[in-house]
Amino acid sequence: MTFFAAFALGLAVYWALDLGLSRRPTAILAEYRGREGGTLEQFGAWLAKRFPFSLKRIREDLTWAQRAGYLKNVTAYRVLGEAAVMTAFGYLALFLVVGIPKGLAWFLPLLLTYYPILKVRNRASRAKRLAKRQLPELATVMAAELAAGASPDLALERAAQLSGPLHRFIAEAVEQARKTGRPLFSRPPAVGMFLDYARKFSRGVPEILMLAVQLDMVARKGTQGAFLMSEIARAMAREYRTDVMARAKKLDSQLVLAAAIFYFMPFVGFLLWVLGAPVFSMFASP
Repeated sequence: MTFFAAFALGLAVYWALDLGLSRRPTAILAEYRGREGGTLEQFGAWLAKRFPFSLKRIREDLTWAQRAGYLKNVTAYRVLGEAAVMTAFGYLALFLVVGIPKGLAWFLPLLLTYYPILKVRNRASRAKRLAKRQLPELATVMAAELAAGASPDLALERAAQLSGPLHRFIAEAVEQARKTGRPLFSRPPAVGMFLDYARKFSRGVPEILMLAVQLDMVARKGTQGAFLMSEIARAMAREYRTDVMARAKKLDSQLVLAAAIFYFMPFVGFLLWVLGAPVFSMFASP
């Protein structure tokens, strides 16, 4: 038992250090040699080669999270390795605490399996919400650039230089256009790179695809594009203000529910336990 407890503690310490020090000298050296950046990445890659794990959704969520600056230097293999290590640690702790589990207790460590994936999805959701909030800002910048006489391609390239997940998304499309030599906006019969990129990689944020369609239409309008872009920017600003007001109205009810779950119910449970324990002990005594 002492051996297993020491092994579990050592595993927990190693895992915590590996998570906290993502840029250790060994990781940098492994990256320089062209291998995976750490032990968890290598373990996750080993699992992915031997088991039919689909990492597509994890990669998409990681890409969105990293566009907002979260989870830098984290790969899908690392997330898979974290999930496997946490599952093993959960089962080991379960055996040490309760011995051989029974019934539904076998499934309790699987909650730890989902934790690394849930962390990635939460960061990706934050990045997507931030990208949605940046849409009116982008439309305003594009309208100002077009009003100043810039071409739609140049206006989009300048917008890509700003910070944020939406602008990072645009920067990726601009980079792909430069690599492939394709225009950013459609020139029939060729489809523009920005519209094509939005169709492929804007999963979960349909507003980006709508914006790409609108910008593609503006780019084909010529001299009328500046006026049309200005109207689109005003419409997006009005829609954003309406959405903010609607969410502000729902905030009170959401806070009441959160306060009831995290403050009121634990407080009532504590009072019932303190006041009810002597009563139950009196009935239980012979």
